[in-house]
Amino acid sequence: MREIIGTLDSDQIYTTGKTVIAEAIDQAIEQLYQRYIQVDDVLIRKIILPDIVAKAIQFKIEQKHLVEAHTFIVQKEEKEAQRKKVEALGIKTKNMIIMESLKEKQILQWEGIQATLQLAESENAKILIIGDKDGLPVIFNSSQ
Repeated sequence: MREIIGTLDSDQIYTTGKTVIAEAIDQAIEQLYQRYIQVDDVLIRKIILPDIVAKAIQFKIEQKHLVEAHTFIVQKEEKEAQRKKVEALGIKTKNMIIMESLKEKQILQWEGIQATLQLAESENAKILIIGDKDGLPVIFNSSQ
């Protein structure tokens, strides 16, 4: 049994538990059976690893999870960067379409209208006077 378990990595024994140990027991029973010894059952109540080995295994597992977490964070940030790039391309396309269809002065009026609509939909108190010399809104905040 020691020979078989000795060939395994300590973290395999510690992390996979019953499966690895069951396989080792089966191999040990088979070796005994070849020597005409019949084993009906084997009961293992506890596996005690030396403290230094247990701590090393625990440290290795923690480091593995940290690496996985960092990998996940990097992947998440890469997807966010890709999302922002797609968003920026959409805004650029929108702006190009608007610029093609409007003259320079009309672009400012268009943006003024869009800003006025957004402001009108907000819940803040305000006073809007539409139509100064360029046709853009003059906005006063009534709460001040």
